[in-house]
Amino acid sequence: MLLHVRGAPTAVALHLGKTWVYGALINNIWSVSEDEGRRSVNQMLLQPFVNHNFADAPGRYLTFAPVIAAGGTTFGIAWVDKRDGPDGEIYFTRFSSAGTKLGVDVRVTNAADASFDPVIAWSGSEWSIAWDDLRTGNEEIFFGRVDATGVKVGSDTQVSNAAGNSRHPSIVWAGGKYGVVWSDDRDGLNDEIYFTPIGCDCVDGDGDGSSSCVDCDDGDDTVYPGAPQACTGITNDCNNPVWPVPLGATDEDGDGIAPCDGDCDDTHAAVYPGAPQICDHLNNNCSWPSWPYLDGTNEKDNDGDGYSTCDGDCTDASSSVWATPGEARSVLLQRNVVTNVTTLFWQAPTAPGGISPFYDTIRSSDPSNFSAGAVCVETNNGPNTTATDSVTPNTGQTLYYLVRAENLCPPGLNVGPLGTNSAGVPRTARTCP
Repeated sequence: MLLHVRGAPTAVALHLGKTWVYGALINNIWSVSEDEGRRSVNQMLLQPFVNHNFADAPGRYLTFAPVIAAGGTTFGIAWVDKRDGPDGEIYFTRFSSAGTKLGVDVRVTNAADASFDPVIAWSGSEWSIAWDDLRTGNEEIFFGRVDATGVKVGSDTQVSNAAGNSRHPSIVWAGGKYGVVWSDDRDGLNDEIYFTPIGCDCVDGDGDGSSSCVDCDDGDDTVYPGAPQACTGITNDCNNPVWPVPLGATDEDGDGIAPCDGDCDDTHAAVYPGAPQICDHLNNNCSWPSWPYLDGTNEKDNDGDGYSTCDGDCTDASSSVWATPGEARSVLLQRNVVTNVTTLFWQAPTAPGGISPFYDTIRSSDPSNFSAGAVCVETNNGPNTTATDSVTPNTGQTLYYLVRAENLCPPGLNVGPLGTNSAGVPRTARTCP
């Protein structure tokens, strides 16, 4: 019987502290054989390691995360280096095929906050480096170039620019452009993979102000990141998610007008040139001078009371009033038998419709009729919520009272309701005075 069993399990134990990094690499190679001509093997390698970052000691610093790429007869190496401070910067150097260092270390990054996680590629004439960077306050991917002699070319280029974090870049050369890919969580909790091509020379070939490093079509000066839609049958904005699919020729919202025909918002069917205001919290008319802002429309709260005309503001010229007041609540009556004065108390409406409502107090001897024969005890009294009446009812007579809230809304909108009778019919009453 011939039996060969082999294995080489490997494990790494690592501790990352603020200044100390230590751990061990454990590797075991073993082989079991039933062949009399072969020997069984069982070898273990234990390799401890320790590192300390002397951030405050001149000449002592921590370097880590090295990456390497072959470039003809040389090697290019990039890494994170803390010689300039605790944040870490990207450095680059070259070695010959014989292992001789060529030139001095090149500092690639020089920006606030940390630069880390570099990757490197060779185009045949220059080195490109991409990395994770915090200079914008967000994790974004940046890109830099170093020529064949080890001199940095131009300034850093920001590759990603979105909410969330962009991290873990990778880069390759594809014979005409670099391809950069990275992990990105801009779309939600889950990381997604994003990709972009980057020109190797970063020149502005079409003169549109955007170099080939960011221009998705450096042969057309109407196409660049953030370009307006020129209605030439193509998508002009490189940042538009649909690029290079043509945009603007179709009517996406079904309002009968395509963007290239003047539709300023092709996501809302109620927005187009000359559209009426329909109180949907949008400026519906593309032709309005202030579009897309609400100035001059009935959606604008001109008096600052929190309500526009579309929200029901009864007068958008006064911040002290905005709606018809509600019903005065919880009317109570107290009779002083000594002074023969009746005092009424009530609570202001839940929705007063303004800052200081005032009140009419109406008296009647007929609970079903507060119009003919009714008396206005107090008129436009307020904003206090009390009223007094010195009339004494005749023997066997009962007097009834209603309290009505009012405010400074225009006539017809300024008088609050009086509640309903026992049959559920809204009460009415005379005007005061």
